[in-house]
Amino acid sequence: KRADALRDAAARYQGLLQLEKQISSFVDDRALHRDAALGKMYSLFEKTEKSVHKFLQDRDAADTKNNLISRYKEQDIPVGWMADAGLIVKVHFHQLLFELLL
Repeated sequence: KRADALRDAAARYQGLLQLEKQISSFVDDRALHRDAALGKMYSLFEKTEKSVHKFLQDRDAADTKNNLISRYKEQDIPVGWMADAGLIVKVHFHQLLFELLL
C-alpha cells in the first residue's frame, strides 16, 4: 500500500514538474502565423488548466479515502509540495501569464 502511494505521489510530482517546465520554457515563435501561435498557446493553456484542476480536485477531495493529502500522510509521504504555496503556485503563475497573453 505504501509503495503504491509513493509511486502515485512521485508520478504526480513529476507530472507537475514537467508541466511547469513546459510552460516556463514556452517561446513565442514569431515565425508562426498568428492563428497558429495562438492555437499553440491556447492548447498549452488548456492542458495546464485541466491538469491543475484535476490535481486540486484529487488533493482536496471531501472523501478522506480519495483525498491525496490524507492518503499520503497515512503512509508517511511528504505532502508539502502539494500545498498552495509549493509547486502548484509556479504552475498557476505561468497559467496566469498565458491568460494575459491570450
